[in-house]
Amino acid sequence: SNYPLMLLHDLVTQAKVPVSCNQIEVHAYYTRESLVKYCLSRNICVTAHTPLGGGAANKEAWNTACPLDDDIVKKVAESHKKSPAQVLLRWLLQRSIVVLPKSVKVQRIKENLDVLDFQLTEEEMKQISALDKYVSYKTNPNPLASFLGGPDAFTPEGTDIFD
Repeated sequence: SNYPLMLLHDLVTQAKVPVSCNQIEVHAYYTRESLVKYCLSRNICVTAHTPLGGGAANKEAWNTACPLDDDIVKKVAESHKKSPAQVLLRWLLQRSIVVLPKSVKVQRIKENLDVLDFQLTEEEMKQISALDKYVSYKTNPNPLASFLGGPDAFTPEGTDIFD
């Protein structure tokens, strides 16, 4: 759980028992594209904790932006007559990511289960993916800023190998 790409690769190449799952923070504001692709290409299940970006709890405690409040997510939700949470969960499911939404409210638990009767278009998937802010709201701070444009960067923009 919470294995970044570099450590996961070490584990995959050295483990005697195949790696079967990596539970990570992943949501519309932290898409972790490289890590997700790495896992899925090796038949490693990706399980998303914090699939809604921390929701209201993070918004209130840390004053962070919340994907549930994003105008693009709201627009997509309206077009499907679904809630923003349902759209965000569906977006992850269509990326072949298992979701673990947390709620103690019965209505929200029911709503979170009601995500299989619609499908996001390719354009909607791209729009939501483009919301990536590359910011973790739950796990350790990302050291990416230390490597931007530096000798360890794979691209001028940096890399998510520490993701």
